[in-house]
Amino acid sequence: MWQKRSSRGTCQKWQLYSELLITMAFSIFVVTGCGYTLTMMLDTLLMLSQKLGENALTFLI
Repeated sequence: MWQKRSSRGTCQKWQLYSELLITMAFSIFVVTGCGYTLTMMLDTLLMLSQKLGENALTFLI
């Protein structure tokens, strides 16, 4: 009886650990993914602004 309970407790503990690991991995993945997409967006915005600026300069000149 006592052995069964302890084994169940360890199972619950492992489940908790696995859930924590999964959530941590997921959050890290989300953060890195968001960061990557943000940097890509910023890069494209910078490129677009540079091209627009060059076009505006050539148009003015």
